[in-house]
Amino acid sequence: MSEENNTVVILVGGGHAAGKKTVCERIKSNFLENLNANIEIEIFDLDVYIKDQPEIPYGPTRFDCSKLLNEIELFEKKSDIKKLILVPGLYSLYDRRLRNIASMKLFIDCDADTRLTRWITAETLNGETKLEDLLDNYVNRARPEFNEFIQPTKEFADVILPNDEEINGISLICDGIQPLFNQSSLSKSGKTLYPRFGFDSESSSTLNLQAEAFNGQKDRFYDLT
Repeated sequence: MSEENNTVVILVGGGHAAGKKTVCERIKSNFLENLNANIEIEIFDLDVYIKDQPEIPYGPTRFDCSKLLNEIELFEKKSDIKKLILVPGLYSLYDRRLRNIASMKLFIDCDADTRLTRWITAETLNGETKLEDLLDNYVNRARPEFNEFIQPTKEFADVILPNDEEINGISLICDGIQPLFNQSSLSKSGKTLYPRFGFDSESSSTLNLQAEAFNGQKDRFYDLT
């Protein structure tokens, strides 16, 4: 008899101010309001794992994904209760090790103008940041970072949301998460079941075909835009 999967990991990627944390909070709220099963839900925000290295202006090396993976493993082991783990972050879909433990990968495809407007509203209207400093940061750091590293990770997504306000899309995602707990657990054998495809990453070369060059998994996602 197959062992039931006790942990489901959902990665939520997207650009700066795309609404990654908001989507995770809405998924969590939806489960807490509508779910009868006893499931522990935890959000591991990738921003918490930024290294104290100011000399690195942007890029994936700013984030300590090894520490994140260790803490996720400790959280998994602390009890036998079913667990839903949500990981929002710019680079949630970038790190192969994170993708290998994920049951579902989301990308929020929010347009650049909307994201910049949100950023300006959040950080300048309260006097936290000067507008010229924010725009300089956007032009010289955030925009090239998105184009070079973050936008390409969309190719790894199982589900693409147009924005964090897509309530119907979030409801569909929540409907799809619950059955993942009833699948046989492949994580202990070093495999990851991709529920959308119906096969595991180890047995199919197409999922990892030039994966780090972002050429794998093309045209195989649910686009809710």
